[in-house]
Amino acid sequence: MSEAIPVSNLAEELKLDTKRLIDEIRREGVDLQQASDSVTKELAEKIRRKYVQRERTVNQHASNALNSATKENVADHEATIDHYIAEMERIQQEMDEDQEEILALQLETRTMLAELVKVA
Repeated sequence: MSEAIPVSNLAEELKLDTKRLIDEIRREGVDLQQASDSVTKELAEKIRRKYVQRERTVNQHASNALNSATKENVADHEATIDHYIAEMERIQQEMDEDQEEILALQLETRTMLAELVKVA
């Protein structure tokens, strides 16, 4: 005869509500009345596999959703970063142009000072 597993122990192990587990066991064709009833080791193993597989599936879906969200966030952040880089490059270009203008004005000022010195 097969070893018996109390339903309450199996529910605790699987972190399931006992009533939910009893319903699951009843769907397997076993007539249970209460949580203190037991199921065969084979049925307990079948239910364990079923819930472990469900947990893996849920975890995989959660992981996929997180990865998808992360990829979308990365894409959003990359677009923002690209925008700021372009803005920084534009500002740098303006600064370079301003620097060229400053150098030209300095040269013009020196030239004018040199001419004033000659005249004086």
